[in-house]
Amino acid sequence: MPTDSGPADPRKFWRLAYRIARVTPSWVMSLCGLLARLLFRVTRITLRGRVPRHLGFYVWTGGINAALYEARLVAALDLLDRYAPVYLRWLQRTFHILFVDQVLRIMRDPVRPDYWVRMLGLNPYAVWHASGEQLARYLVVEATRGRLGRRFRRTRAGRIRASRRGLEEMVACARLLPGAPALVECEERLRKFDERCAIAAA
Repeated sequence: MPTDSGPADPRKFWRLAYRIARVTPSWVMSLCGLLARLLFRVTRITLRGRVPRHLGFYVWTGGINAALYEARLVAALDLLDRYAPVYLRWLQRTFHILFVDQVLRIMRDPVRPDYWVRMLGLNPYAVWHASGEQLARYLVVEATRGRLGRRFRRTRAGRIRASRRGLEEMVACARLLPGAPALVECEERLRKFDERCAIAAA
């Protein structure tokens, strides 16, 4: 089993990337990122046979806890498939790949969508601490944002509206999933979101 200093440790990668970024112009880094996304989109077919699939998604996990990440994602997808299949269909229309790896641990948010590549990256810390039901609710929010389309991603107001709609759908999904405490938690998140928006607009 790899250790924190073993070959699966992502810290070496990020240290090297940080040093390169410090001496490289920002436009070069942006171009490299764009080329990487283009290469990934073109070569996505290579995932077939190498990455496990579940309910139409490539479940791509890596790092020390890859098996755990895969199990949590599979459990979340199974919950949606059983209790809230409409959200699963929304997710399938937006994303083809669910990606969890230690290299994503620097993300500030639990999830990061790439709509062009059709990949949803999930922070490994979020996957580690979340239950299958919590992950299912994260997926519902991203499925909703994806379903709303590009026009809700072009402006700040549109993104706020998409986020609120995502939370509304999270509450609706929580009513379908087992577990009453989850519904209370989701309703509280929606209430706090509305309070923050009201304060910002004042």
